[in-house]
Parts: sequence; C-alpha cells; structure tokens
Amino acid sequence: MNKACISSRCKISILTCFAAILEEHRTLKQPTLLLSSDNFITAAADFPSQMRASAPNLTTAHIAAGHWIQLEKPLEVNKKLDAFFKA
Repeated sequence: MNKACISSRCKISILTCFAAILEEHRTLKQPTLLLSSDNFITAAADFPSQMRASAPNLTTAHIAAGHWIQLEKPLEVNKKLDAFFKA
C-alpha cells in the first residue's frame, strides 16, 4: 500500500496503538543491574535515581573507574556480574 493512501484517522489509530504498546512495555520486569562509575558525566546524571521508576527490580553497584569500567576494571565488573547472576 502506498503510504500516501493511509488516512489521517488510520495514522492516529496506529500512533495510539504504538503508544499503548510503549506504555505497557516501558517497565523492566526482570532483575536489572546498573553498574555506575566515577565518570563525571554519568555520576552527575544520577542514573540509578532515573531508572528506579522504570526498573523496580534494579540493583546498583558502583565501581571506582572512568567511563569504560569493563575495560578499566574487568575483574571488579566480573565480580559484580557474578554476584548479580547468583543472587
């Protein structure tokens, strides 16, 4: 079907349906791990506080590192991941 043939009412219906799907699926129901660091950009953003509403099963862990924590502190990251998956 040619996109130009879609009526405006149909477009609104599609957008309404899409918005309902987003609303239904915007909360992470599974356990979620957030690793944070001392990077000044991510620390200032306070991602743990921002994520709690969308991830009620949020576990947070802090690692003293910069932006690339998995490269800078691979052993610490692996320990945090191991503990999270075993919990």
